[in-house]
Amino acid sequence: MSLIRTGKGIKLGLVFVMFFSMILFQFSGKTYAAKSLEDIRVALMIQSLHTKSSATLVANGGLEIGIRESSGIKKWVSEDGSEKTKVSLDQYMLKIIETSDFNQATSLSEKVEGSSAFIFKSNRDGKPMYQVYAGTYASISEAKNIKSSLEKSLNQSDIVITGPNYLSAASYDSKKDAENLISDLSGVGIDSYLVYQENNKGDLMYSVWVGGVANQSDLNDIRNKITSSFPGLELKSVEADFPYLVVRNGLSSNDKSSTIPHYFLNVNGQKLWISSDSSDIKIEEKYNRSYRGNIEITQYKDRLAVINELPFEQYLYSVVSTEMGSEWPSEALKAQAIAARTYALQLGMKYQIAHISDTTFDQAYKGSTVENAHVTNAVKDTEGMVLKGSNGDLIMPFYYSNAGGLTAAPSEIWDSPIDYVQSVPSPDDIAEEGLLLWDHVILANGTIGYIRTDFTSNTSKKNAGGFPIVKVTDNQINVRQAPFVNNEINAPIAKVRAGDQLILLDQVIESNSYRWITKPYSADELLESINKTSNNVITGELESLEITDRGPSGRVLEIEANGTVIEVSYPDRYRTALNSIRSTRFEIDQTNNYTVLGADGNTLEFPDSDERLHVIDSGSTSEKAHSEFIVLNGENHIRVLTEEPQFRIIGYGYGHGLGMSQWGARQLAEFVGYDYKEILKYYYKDVNIEKVD
Repeated sequence: MSLIRTGKGIKLGLVFVMFFSMILFQFSGKTYAAKSLEDIRVALMIQSLHTKSSATLVANGGLEIGIRESSGIKKWVSEDGSEKTKVSLDQYMLKIIETSDFNQATSLSEKVEGSSAFIFKSNRDGKPMYQVYAGTYASISEAKNIKSSLEKSLNQSDIVITGPNYLSAASYDSKKDAENLISDLSGVGIDSYLVYQENNKGDLMYSVWVGGVANQSDLNDIRNKITSSFPGLELKSVEADFPYLVVRNGLSSNDKSSTIPHYFLNVNGQKLWISSDSSDIKIEEKYNRSYRGNIEITQYKDRLAVINELPFEQYLYSVVSTEMGSEWPSEALKAQAIAARTYALQLGMKYQIAHISDTTFDQAYKGSTVENAHVTNAVKDTEGMVLKGSNGDLIMPFYYSNAGGLTAAPSEIWDSPIDYVQSVPSPDDIAEEGLLLWDHVILANGTIGYIRTDFTSNTSKKNAGGFPIVKVTDNQINVRQAPFVNNEINAPIAKVRAGDQLILLDQVIESNSYRWITKPYSADELLESINKTSNNVITGELESLEITDRGPSGRVLEIEANGTVIEVSYPDRYRTALNSIRSTRFEIDQTNNYTVLGADGNTLEFPDSDERLHVIDSGSTSEKAHSEFIVLNGENHIRVLTEEPQFRIIGYGYGHGLGMSQWGARQLAEFVGYDYKEILKYYYKDVNIEKVD
């Protein structure tokens, strides 16, 4: 590492030209007639976006579990308050092991990838046994593929495929009678299961099923074993064309004494309905969030689907709290409520079995856990209000976190215009209020990175190059490649301790939704991301990355890699292509791209030049080649250069930029004094705010 000063011949190229909800899809330009909605169905888990193999539910007031049919809700089971209940689809699974060693079962289940392992508790000769399963899988072929992978990763060759094939041993009006038969069967080593189903009159009955195997031959083996031990039992094949719940004794934690009912429901159109009369329902797999209303669990595209059905206006209490926050001004919250209401109504039944998801693919929704009275009042004050276009239909009210000072024109996102969206200035810099500065520093070993200024103090010293020296004030402080904390995308690259002295290059504000800096990406890292997203493949090594076209707001319309256009479906996809950056309003700093002005007036362009830059270190008479160095031009602009190409993205804004900026709405309300109508009409042109029909 060397620090050098140069003349004005160094090209800096660093002119800065940053949570939103809706991930963009291709906009059709259509609008929709406004229709009221009493209840909304929100997909908490669904195959189209995300799902898991089970849902674990609990409510302080207890759970009522039943089935939902066209004729109404039929309650089958009541679970006591504070007792957990787990639900999965009755599909194929993998039986990994059966053991009396609980610790072995727990250890093995933790090694199963994807959090898809279950531990069931059964009895053999009065002794507890623990069965580890993985699943669930929609087909035998899928189960076979996972089986092969697990046998390698677990170094185990005796994994067995199980499935939803059963024999019915008996049915009773009494649950106790069914449990007695289950106990008798377990005494001779036969697993059997309590099953809730209805008789021909529609009344609930309790059946005992055996099997749970993958094919008919396995079922025949079980039939022969049971017949020899219980000749009086009349075993009948189960035709799974009716609603049922198979119950197994699951474990809710690493406590072998704590069992919970694990229900497996028929995948053939069954809808499990879960409600609580006196409290919200918490779902463990959804970060232990609680939800108003009711939960419906069913199968969608061969995967578990969990739907939260609740009153529409109450849904908005959570959405607005999630999207903005309780501390935001009322007028901004009201504007957000109207936009969110309009957006949800405009979607219709987007997911066939649900109107909307809880993710940022639509609108962020975190249940009742995040609700706040201030936000709730803003929703109530605008109850039923929506945005309509000049034709009287609902608009698609695009919104996002931060415009970075200027909203996008529709042409910068799609080729088609949107008549109610224009590019306008947006006061978004309030997002930086209260954020810390970060020191851009060089460590003693030459590592370059960022450290927060609350962990350093100034000294009166400077190094030989004239750069200030700062001192670390605490121990085990992380140094990162970019000025923000995120251990997944910006992990620490070094640690420093109290008393360490660092060379200070400059200071920058912590990356935020208004403006931001990424870490330097290697050529290989960025090329991999580009080729995963682009419609064409960039071949060879990534040697150059250049913005070749911009839209009216400065957002990127076209990028070339190695002189070849990176083809994307629409310009906003460049965000994904470049490692999911925050917006398309950015510059690219290619760290091996610079110009050197020589003493003779001639220039060398890097990396095009065949020459290699050499530097004379302070106190040395010999020239050295360096892979990384710092330059400072005549205007005191500092830049980190490298011999091999690296790419930093430096940008403004967070989100696609169309329509309403949430941070802009806050600043318009808080400092300009706009009310919600003025905010909405500032970001959406020629619209009307009306009560929904």
